[in-house]
Amino acid sequence: DLFHVEYGEVFNVPLPFFEDLILNQAAKAPVSKREAVLQALEVLPVAPPPPPRQLSEQEMQKLEEQEENTLRELRLFLRDVTNRLAQDKRFKAFTKPVDTEEVPDYTTVIKQPMDLSTVLSKIDLHKYETVAAYLQDVDLIWQNALEYNPDRDPS
Repeated sequence: DLFHVEYGEVFNVPLPFFEDLILNQAAKAPVSKREAVLQALEVLPVAPPPPPRQLSEQEMQKLEEQEENTLRELRLFLRDVTNRLAQDKRFKAFTKPVDTEEVPDYTTVIKQPMDLSTVLSKIDLHKYETVAAYLQDVDLIWQNALEYNPDRDPS
């Protein structure tokens, strides 16, 4: 015998010693980590977003170059579209400004005249930053034509 009870070398464990561990604690479902975290955290107000990062001089220069390249491509595209419209026979009347000697009342009826040559000069002067601005002027040409020459119903 290696250990002797009489010398206190053996620890006597009564039978129901592990009862709580086996029957109660092991039978419980484990606590959800998400639930435990939610209970432990206090509700905080939403923080404001951080200020935008300041770009370095080199990054600013690169961004400006990219924007200029994009605008250059836009101008080339708009110039091509406008030249195609100007070369089309159907739009010949819209290539030059209306001659006020031929049509003296034009400026009284039309407050903002527009034509394809003016659109081309605005492209060359970098007046268009978006396609929408270009389309607004092109639409103005058609609106002016319809306003000055309304449909006259023969009946």
